[in-house]
Amino acid sequence: MAISLPIKRKARIKNVLHRQTVHVKTKSPYLKLASFVLIKLLILTAIVAPPAMIIHKCLHLLKQETPLHITSFNVRFDGAFPENIRIKIYNSIKNIIENHGSFIPSTARLAKEIQEKEALKSVHTFVAIDGSLSIHLAPRTPVMYVMADREFLVSKDGEIYEDHNFMPPEPVFLKGAFANHHAPLQLNDKNSLLTSESEKKIILNAITLLERAKSHSIFLAKIEYKSYRGFYATLRGANTTVVFGNPPFDKQLIRLTRILDEASRRSAFLTNIEVDYNDKAFITELRH
Repeated sequence: MAISLPIKRKARIKNVLHRQTVHVKTKSPYLKLASFVLIKLLILTAIVAPPAMIIHKCLHLLKQETPLHITSFNVRFDGAFPENIRIKIYNSIKNIIENHGSFIPSTARLAKEIQEKEALKSVHTFVAIDGSLSIHLAPRTPVMYVMADREFLVSKDGEIYEDHNFMPPEPVFLKGAFANHHAPLQLNDKNSLLTSESEKKIILNAITLLERAKSHSIFLAKIEYKSYRGFYATLRGANTTVVFGNPPFDKQLIRLTRILDEASRRSAFLTNIEVDYNDKAFITELRH
């Protein structure tokens, strides 16, 4: 006797499998995007890297000092250089170049040597194809002296430096700018003194006081900065101390002008004038 159960079971299993759908697993869109970006980056790197390496190498070579052959040189003085100073600086540059022979290390090195030797505001050097060297110089204009660990000059731009070529038109001395400077003094690549922000501010304010006083026909011989009160000054040609305080200085100078005019009218000699208060002044007068 035949049994049909196995046949029916197979048919049922077949029917179940037949009804099922096979789903194909697809890649994530984010994975596709990442793969696309990565391929593009690899292609871009392959294209850009060799030129970038060449450029980097060229820049490295340009930074290296290449000796330059000099056939002649000329010096142009831009600014007020007295004739004796022109001759002195020209001979100094000539000696520097001759010490290098017919080849200079580089225009930058030469400019730095000249700057260190002559303490100028700017030195620009250029070598033409024929080997001729052009040097353009601009002077620093000193306005006063300042005391640090030794005596320096102060230019109208606030640079502090040592120089033997140019002297201030009038011997004005500044004290107190470096009262809180305890570290060793250092010079920058222009051979001028490195200063802190507070020291630079004092220097520039002292220059402003000097210039504003001149505009009021008041001439100063000494300026001193004291942190607790500001600027003091001694009038030129008189032993009179004036307390100006801190900037701005115009109100103090207007008040001082009236006081000095009145003292001149009375032939009075004033030893101390304090004009750093609002709308009043304290005056000490020498009694005969």
